[in-house]
Amino acid sequence: MIILLSGNGKYSLEGTFLFAVEDAGKTLFSLLMEGEENDQEFTSKLIELHEFVKKNGIPVEVYKNADLILPPLHSNPGTMRAMLGLQKKP
Repeated sequence: MIILLSGNGKYSLEGTFLFAVEDAGKTLFSLLMEGEENDQEFTSKLIELHEFVKKNGIPVEVYKNADLILPPLHSNPGTMRAMLGLQKKP
């Protein structure tokens, strides 16, 4: 699987590394769903995921299609919630 780290290139990951990426993605999504009180943890987990992909992945050419796109480091969790339609209803 080729993963685009927005602003940091593309990496190929295979095997058990993909399970770790999937688990981290689920955690990030859950943190967004839970609300603003978890914004700092969301940012921390996103940074950890970027580092995991860079450490365990193999850099690939930029012209290869990405299978998964991770948001840029320090993405605003509120903006991410809005983009995904996850705002809490009043």
